[in-house]
Amino acid sequence: MVEKENNSVITLCQDLIRFNTSNPPGNELAAALFVEARLRQAGFETSLIKHDENRATLLAMLEGRPQSDTFLFVGHLDTVPCGDLSKWERDPFEAFCDGERIIGRGASDMKGGLTALLTAAEVVKGRKVNNTIILAFTADEESGCLGAISLLDIPRIKDTKMLLIPEPTSNQIGVAEKGALWVRISARGKSAHGSMPDQGINAINEIIALMNALDLSDFELEKNNHLGTFTHSLNTISGGIKTNIIPDSCEISMDIRTLPTQNHRDILTAIAGAVKQVTDQHPEYAFSCETVISKPGLETNCGQAQVARIVDLIQSSKKDVNKIGLNYYTDAAVLVPALNVPFLLFGPGDADQAHATNEKLDLSKLYQSCEIYSEILKKIAFE
Repeated sequence: MVEKENNSVITLCQDLIRFNTSNPPGNELAAALFVEARLRQAGFETSLIKHDENRATLLAMLEGRPQSDTFLFVGHLDTVPCGDLSKWERDPFEAFCDGERIIGRGASDMKGGLTALLTAAEVVKGRKVNNTIILAFTADEESGCLGAISLLDIPRIKDTKMLLIPEPTSNQIGVAEKGALWVRISARGKSAHGSMPDQGINAINEIIALMNALDLSDFELEKNNHLGTFTHSLNTISGGIKTNIIPDSCEISMDIRTLPTQNHRDILTAIAGAVKQVTDQHPEYAFSCETVISKPGLETNCGQAQVARIVDLIQSSKKDVNKIGLNYYTDAAVLVPALNVPFLLFGPGDADQAHATNEKLDLSKLYQSCEIYSEILKKIAFE
């Protein structure tokens, strides 16, 4: 890319980062309006899906020929919160550029990816296209995927033949993503004086017994070439009031990451089995289990014609490109099962920088992603 184009790409990415779309609360509306204005200038028909006063998902469409294929590009407007601001070297919404990198919240995940989509949209400006192109900029991907869910109510979305998402892949080709099953487990006990534990029911001990009984090792045996193995971790625990009081409640949350071939119902059945095992031995114990998030693992069919065409284009445009899997879920976890379409994940951000303090984006990867997405849109639009 020439220097003038590079400068405009940097400016666009900085403009997007400067919209504070930390989720919660999100506040994606202002960013959506900014993106909408650019896409209207490029000839797209746009509409906003309002979620509340300050939250929205943007839909932009360029209609192709009758009976043409529809390609859906989806990027999320929200970011995770910044965390402890004192640990940031600079204001996370300054979008400082040092000549090699842009630093700021969302730089890698995924304001850089949005920049690539918006830059690529310029290649169709003022031109008729053969296939229909839909660009969606969603709210709430970092929480419950509210924006992606709302897209499923749009009739035109149901015509989608392929989905592309500029998630941070360091410009590698993402062909799979792990599922996520978040489970909250609560134990109910009976409080008593700490010196008389036999008069109470210790809820923390209940949780310890349950964790010792829970065996998910069978799920760990399976391996996926792009995703590795199933993982699970106990990531929060809350219980007890004071050292000298037997705790009458304890709550934990588990983060379970699954492979595309694994059914979340089977995992929940294993958890229920552990609960039964413990309560059979200790009838006084009481548990409740809640599924907080359940997003399936996904793997695309690289032999499908549309996918193979885009993969070939990326591989011909870039050296040292590989097919990879993502350990986390994306908006694809909502859209792919509902639409039954193949998907690819491809973007300039670095997954190691996503959600990190002092989040960074390499400009060289950003420029490359802009060029490749421009070529993808040309191929879809005009061939």
